[in-house]
Amino acid sequence: MQIDGIVFDLDGTLADTEPLHIDTWLVILNNLGLKFDESWMHQWIGLSDRLVAEHVCELYLKDQSVENLQHIKQQTYRNRAVTEVKLFDQVEEYLLEMSQYVPIALATNSSREDVSAVFQATNLQKFLKVIVTANDVSFLKPHPEPYQSAASLLGINPSLCFALEDSPAGIHSAKSAGLFAIGVENSHPSEKLKEANLIFSDTPKALAYILDVLKSN
Repeated sequence: MQIDGIVFDLDGTLADTEPLHIDTWLVILNNLGLKFDESWMHQWIGLSDRLVAEHVCELYLKDQSVENLQHIKQQTYRNRAVTEVKLFDQVEEYLLEMSQYVPIALATNSSREDVSAVFQATNLQKFLKVIVTANDVSFLKPHPEPYQSAASLLGINPSLCFALEDSPAGIHSAKSAGLFAIGVENSHPSEKLKEANLIFSDTPKALAYILDVLKSN
């Protein structure tokens, strides 16, 4: 299998940020009188803060603006992320070795500012040739544009790129853009990721597979 590039999702895939995103939302919504729990938040994993804010404001907080609620969440998350975010096990080691074979890109629904907060907490940025955030596209995942843009900026045919994702929306985005999509069960069970070409139980196992493919090219 020829692979000329890799495009990674960020939240819940390389960085263990989903629990922090969920907790931040729950704390903010609780302070506004909404008693949601973690199971309610799981439906939003892989989707944008904008969609969560729109849903909550339309149904529960009609006196709040979407923009203000999204701003509060994102600012709170960033303040916590710079000290609380960690990468999944062995991510740095695998990316260091992979970067010697092919260029690596990031395609995320997170804003540029959210991504910057993760970069402050980790060494992830040094492995990335291309970074595509919510600020860089017109349409977010599950639309294919984030992955189309990442592959284009790498200068690589999407069919020659791997994508690694933890959410149904991200997998649909990658597949629709023409990439070979690999799912990891960090945030969703395998039955939610069935659109993926391959599924692994966690990020280290998926990275080990990708590296083996690169070495066999």
